Amino acid sequence: MCTQVLLHLSRYIQIEISITLKNAYDSKINNNSLCVNSSSNYEYC
Repeated sequence: MCTQVLLHLSRYIQIEISITLKNAYDSKINNNSLCVNSSSNYEYC
């Protein structure tokens, strides 16, 4: 019982971490494209 709960928790944490990393990566790409696309929006870099 205990080990199953721990496995479930670690799996959930891994999913959360991967989602967070993906969102951070996507926003980084979006910010970089903003930098390239508009010269007036350098503060978004």
